[in-house]
Amino acid sequence: DLQRVELWGGEPFLYWNDMVELLNFFDKEGIQFFISTNGSALSHKHAEFFSKMKGTVIINVSHDAKRQEALRGEDIFNRPRVIETFKEFDKLPNVVYGFTCSVTNTNFDLFEINDYFRNQILENE
Repeated sequence: DLQRVELWGGEPFLYWNDMVELLNFFDKEGIQFFISTNGSALSHKHAEFFSKMKGTVIINVSHDAKRQEALRGEDIFNRPRVIETFKEFDKLPNVVYGFTCSVTNTNFDLFEINDYFRNQILENE
């Protein structure tokens, strides 16, 4: 009756070979895979693998919008490979992704945060 498998903690995509084993083992119609990531390791091979899966893949990316570099470090939107991977995800019916953003005293305007992510996708199309 397993319906959902979650992979998170540290950076799961650094353990891609282990992830492949787990995803293949549990993959079936109706299952959801939730993967929490900072997005830095995303590449074409992930989109290619997910495209062959039966289950749904939900990718949660931790990113602090305009405050990313100040709060966490490198901005993944400066990596063309990562942007191309998101574009590939957009074409896959079984993959969805979203962003989790820390709300702080310097990063609190939810409309600004939403606009940031929307603009990143539109600017890079």
